[in-house]
Amino acid sequence: MIFTRKSVATVLYLLLSFINGISTNNQEKNEKFESLDKLEFQAKNEQFNVQKEILQLQDLKYETQQQLREIKSANIFLTNRVDNQEERIHILESILQQFKGIGSNGATPAFYAYMTKDESNPGVGHTLIYDNVIVNFGNSYNHSSGRFTAPTPGLYIFSYSTIPSSNSDIPTEIVKNQEVIGATYSNNKYHYTSTSSSTVVVSMTAGDVCFVRTSKFNTPSGSVYSRNDGRTSFSGWLQFYVE
Repeated sequence: MIFTRKSVATVLYLLLSFINGISTNNQEKNEKFESLDKLEFQAKNEQFNVQKEILQLQDLKYETQQQLREIKSANIFLTNRVDNQEERIHILESILQQFKGIGSNGATPAFYAYMTKDESNPGVGHTLIYDNVIVNFGNSYNHSSGRFTAPTPGLYIFSYSTIPSSNSDIPTEIVKNQEVIGATYSNNKYHYTSTSSSTVVVSMTAGDVCFVRTSKFNTPSGSVYSRNDGRTSFSGWLQFYVE
């Protein structure tokens, strides 16, 4: 076969084009492989970062749960301590009320008074006035009206004694507000002294009053005796505070 210059040139051109085509295809494949490698590296890197964040979140969750347990434990401890302190405060307040008292001058209510002289013909339902006050802690007894007014709720004890004059009948009652809570009868018609006395224990609220009067059911006669050799008297005190 005889090749001309022109035909040889043509063959060389075609051969070079083919070789260039193969080179171009290889370069594109290499670039694609490099891109895939980069993507795979980025994906693995992202996966590693995500796993790392998951581990950090799990650690944070554990720490948070531990802190919550500690807070709950501290809350239970503090709640129990507050309850104990409130109970102690309540007990101390009760003791303070009982032993310190809450009268108008800070003293436990207590009084003792007697009549300085006889009282003639007192009549029915007449309030006896014990005008000479020996003790009046809390200033709750009124020597003008003969009435004791409770400054605080509690259990009170009252005691009174009545002496009739010669040839006298003196029935008496001790009254809380308008309720009769005790009674005595004194008679001296047979020329001998017959002193009567009574002690009562009564629950009172603040503002309740207690006093002694002649009976509303039995008519008294004669006089109430009260002299140096024998006193008609009235006394009372707060035994203990009650809410």
